[in-house]
Amino acid sequence: MEEEPKIEDVLKNIYDLYGNPDVSKKEGASKYLAKLQDSIYSWKISDRLLAEKRDIHSCYYAAQTLRSKIQHSFHELHESDYASLRDSIISHIEHITVNTNPTIAKQLCLALADLVLLMASWQKPVSFLVEKFSHNTDSLQPLLMLLTFLPEEVDARYLRLGENRRKQILNELDTSSTIILNFLQSCIMITDTNVLQHIYVDIIQCFNSWIKMDCIKLDDAANSAVFLYAFKILADPTGTTEEKQLEVASDCVCAILEAIILERTSDELEKNIFMGVLQLESAYHNAVMNEDADKCMVLCRIFTVLAETYLPRIVNSSTPANPHYSIKALDMLILCVGHFDFELAQITFTLWYRLSEDLYHKNDDAHTAIFESYIERLIEALFKHCQLDADHEGLINEEDTFYDFRFKVSELIKDVSFIVRSKKCFQHMFNILQNPGVTWEATEAALFIMECVARNLDVKEDKIVPKVIEAILNLPETCHIAIRYTSVNILGQLCDWISAHPSTLDAVLNFLLAALQRKAGLASAAAQSLQLICTSCHREMINHVSGLLEIARCLEMFEVQDDAAIALLKGISTTVSRLPNERVTEVMRQLCNYQISHLCMLMESTTKKDPSHWIDRLAAIYRYMIPKVGENETNPATVVITRENWPVLSKMLDHYKDAEKIIERIVRCIRYGIRCISHDALPILESLVTQMVNVYTSHKHSCLLYLGSILVDEFGNDARCINGLLHMLEAFIEPTFNLLQAENGLKNNPDTVDDFFRLVVRFIQRMPLSFLQSQLVTPIIQCASLACTLDHRDANMSVMKFLTNLLSHGKPSGDPSIRPFVHHIVQSHGEGIIGNLLYASIFYLHSNMLSDVVDVLMEMKTINSETFCAALKKSLNQLPRKNAGGSVTATDEQMNAFYLNVTKNGVTTRQMTHELQDFCRLFR
Repeated sequence: MEEEPKIEDVLKNIYDLYGNPDVSKKEGASKYLAKLQDSIYSWKISDRLLAEKRDIHSCYYAAQTLRSKIQHSFHELHESDYASLRDSIISHIEHITVNTNPTIAKQLCLALADLVLLMASWQKPVSFLVEKFSHNTDSLQPLLMLLTFLPEEVDARYLRLGENRRKQILNELDTSSTIILNFLQSCIMITDTNVLQHIYVDIIQCFNSWIKMDCIKLDDAANSAVFLYAFKILADPTGTTEEKQLEVASDCVCAILEAIILERTSDELEKNIFMGVLQLESAYHNAVMNEDADKCMVLCRIFTVLAETYLPRIVNSSTPANPHYSIKALDMLILCVGHFDFELAQITFTLWYRLSEDLYHKNDDAHTAIFESYIERLIEALFKHCQLDADHEGLINEEDTFYDFRFKVSELIKDVSFIVRSKKCFQHMFNILQNPGVTWEATEAALFIMECVARNLDVKEDKIVPKVIEAILNLPETCHIAIRYTSVNILGQLCDWISAHPSTLDAVLNFLLAALQRKAGLASAAAQSLQLICTSCHREMINHVSGLLEIARCLEMFEVQDDAAIALLKGISTTVSRLPNERVTEVMRQLCNYQISHLCMLMESTTKKDPSHWIDRLAAIYRYMIPKVGENETNPATVVITRENWPVLSKMLDHYKDAEKIIERIVRCIRYGIRCISHDALPILESLVTQMVNVYTSHKHSCLLYLGSILVDEFGNDARCINGLLHMLEAFIEPTFNLLQAENGLKNNPDTVDDFFRLVVRFIQRMPLSFLQSQLVTPIIQCASLACTLDHRDANMSVMKFLTNLLSHGKPSGDPSIRPFVHHIVQSHGEGIIGNLLYASIFYLHSNMLSDVVDVLMEMKTINSETFCAALKKSLNQLPRKNAGGSVTATDEQMNAFYLNVTKNGVTTRQMTHELQDFCRLFR
């Protein structure tokens, strides 16, 4: 906005946005108000709207704008404006009452909290705020909200406080902890129940916030009135506590427990806290008795955090003769897992995963045996939870939460089964099946648990597995479909055992073929199991190729889901690959023709139908068809792919060029086809490249760039193909750069950036000299330098990989014919690249992306240390020394230390990464 808007115009647009039924008016108002929010005038306008209090919508817009401006545009203000802004917001907060809209109050409190953090000149803000607001009961809730936000916002990325300012703030919070504890205690002691009822949740939330940021010492926190009050809420046996109360009280206890990990505390304090939390067992029993599911869940979460907190002691300090006292936490979890609601059991799963991981790495059978009884009880409880209702019909709906729960149970049992041994677990469930009068739902659940561990059984086992397979093969027709479904899955999981006992194969195949012809979900399960058996029993399955081909031909007649059909084709293709090469061609032709014929019909049809599952099936055949090909032999799949399938795939590229998702599938299919036959795809290379370039130029599908990288990978070492591939790259560059140079082009097209630089990396890997001699290098390096700031993980990684691979050829150990080209690039572009990398690392990239940046810097340093040091020093000198709030970002000493540590001889990649991460935190 060029000039300050009139307040009446602003109010009219606010009314139009929230109250005008005319959609066009709403859209216009939204654009106007967004533009105002971006302007410098919004500071003054927001303050005036809040002061005038015309209506709730104008106040909300003003509060939200003020909060947003402080968080994202604080640099617009001069340091002399900070005090007046502070006083203005405090004035607005002073006018908050119990009738004020909570959202407006929250926005104002958040705005002031962020201002406290940014405004380095504001001394002792916590004591000032407590003194200012604590004497008015109407101001207690906004004060509590404000004090809650203070620690929570310290690490807010958008504020960019910097590590030095953060340390100042944390020291301020630490020295103010006594003030906070006294204030919170005085709030808890308020005798006016109406006031306390209004703020008790805020009191505990504020306390939790300070605990989580380690601003209150654990000893003080554990003995505070707030913690005791939260504990009292949880221990209340009446069952009348509100859900929000329970939630914040449990957060409080969990925060105290998690603080044990952060602080070095005395053993006595740790034990006292543990024993105190353990007293909540009676509260859990009362909640079960009162059928209070919410409270049971809250307490289960507390017991889980308790066990996670003490897990290192449980695992490392327990012996078979003398388990650590904290092992009692596992008993509490078993108690919760035994609750009738499976959601409680699910809360504990993370703990069992961590326990199994710790025991696996410890690799001590005697030590693992300490926990065997717990896992046995866990599996027994999960077996009961996994049982369907007696009146359940059909299979479980995949959208049902119970289906998701059983999937998680399966993954958990696979992880923990080694603690009790898979054979023992399998045997125990088999014994349940043997019980007289066992119900169908218990039978199915036992089979489900057996399915989870079946793959881990020793293939030499000859007592239980034969009986299980025999029982499955002889299931009566009247058995529940869920039992048959789980039985089909077990046979798939026993694929390795069946491979070791081929005499059972024919009967198993007949059973699965019968299941494949059934409906209601059995067909998909049978397809998945057939795939597993084909993969494990590939030698034996060669004798069944004709049957497998018939299954593939009739696939549409079965009720098989797409993923199961693809899995089945994977198994069939794996088996076909084991055939003699002279047979592979004909069998593969038949397999592909089933898919190709349907694709041809779809293209000729007048109605538009999605060809995706046919394309995916063809891609699966290409992907898993891996015949053994000797040197100088032609791949038996070549004639099928290049002569028979390629014309159809080529036609599809043109036919579906407007449909991005379908094109991606076609390109993936072609990719697997090229990978399948490798150099034997040379006859179609020229026509493929021409078509790719034409489609990309008009539609810019980035997947075509990725396909280009596959072609370079396969044919880049072939001198006959180098010029053609370089021409392909040249043709790709213009439309790519046009797309990326548009406004927000890099940000809006990360897939294109990713795929383009994957393509260029392949050129460096396969034909570095030819690539570096071309005229394409300079614009690509300039593009890479700009793309350094892109915070998309995969795209940025590809850019960094390009620079790293390029620079690696400039090392002393590199090819002498290539080194001069790389050295010239460093001389011409090194300073700009280093500057952009440092700037991107500080202001754009996440910490976990900096290791890729360091790879580039290390290569640059190795090639030309002098250029690296000079460029780094220049870039450091250009960095801002103060943040938006006036705090020092990096001192001269910190700048110099970073420079010396990074440029010194012998610095490792890991050391430089840590140095860069620490340095970036000074500006974040």
